[in-house]
Amino acid sequence: MTTENMVGHDIMALDARVVRATISVVSQAGPADLTRPTPCADWTLSELLTHMTAQHDGWVAAAAGDGGNLSRWQPGPPAADPVREYAAAAGRVLPRSVPTTCSTGLSVMDQIVAMLGRSPSWPQ
Repeated sequence: MTTENMVGHDIMALDARVVRATISVVSQAGPADLTRPTPCADWTLSELLTHMTAQHDGWVAAAAGDGGNLSRWQPGPPAADPVREYAAAAGRVLPRSVPTTCSTGLSVMDQIVAMLGRSPSWPQ
């Protein structure tokens, strides 16, 4: 099985690039930023980070063969430091190899949509 998409990009490398970029963006957030709204409807930055942390942990579980356990994808209680928790989860997911191209593509999309607050405009 290949990890290349229709245009020949290595989707695993793209996923890692997106994860690293989100770490860089998120690391700039301070405590006062955590209550700010995000482009994701009705979510503060803290809530978005909690969601994204759970998604990273879900992908780590999937890479270990436990992705069907839905509890692995559920957010935990609010973290004392959501920025640090997100960076830690991102660090856990980076070295993992998710078993399917589709799921890795979904991870990339989830992160892009979360950061942009909308689906990107795809070329026709």
